[in-house]
Amino acid sequence: MTQIDDRKHASGAQPMRVMFVENNELILEVFLELARLACPRWEVCAVRGHEAGLALARQFIPHVICSSIGQAPKPGLSFARAIRRDERLKHAFLIAITGWQDAGTAIEVDAAGFDVCLTKPVGYQLYISHINAFALARALSSWC
Repeated sequence: MTQIDDRKHASGAQPMRVMFVENNELILEVFLELARLACPRWEVCAVRGHEAGLALARQFIPHVICSSIGQAPKPGLSFARAIRRDERLKHAFLIAITGWQDAGTAIEVDAAGFDVCLTKPVGYQLYISHINAFALARALSSWC
């Protein structure tokens, strides 16, 4: 499943582009719907699988990427490293979403280049607040 929502903001301002990468179709649909409800001006896209996610990211150039870590061998970690190596994507705000709660995974997530790690089940408010905080920082940095 690859789904892109390319609504434009009426003001002509560049909307925030948010991308979701997850293997579970139901979770992917929930994340997508929550993002649309949180801020209808965001452009959102969703894709199953990290390989497909990397290809879509190179096309979509998201500001924020929410990615599952996945089951061992944790493909989300190599996905994040690839994002950080890509000149056009390396500044994206990366949010890891994982069911792993051990210290070793936290270290791996950080080393792979994620900015934030959220543990499943992810509360709606927390998930959206991280995206909104990045959006605010992005808006403020454009004023400097």
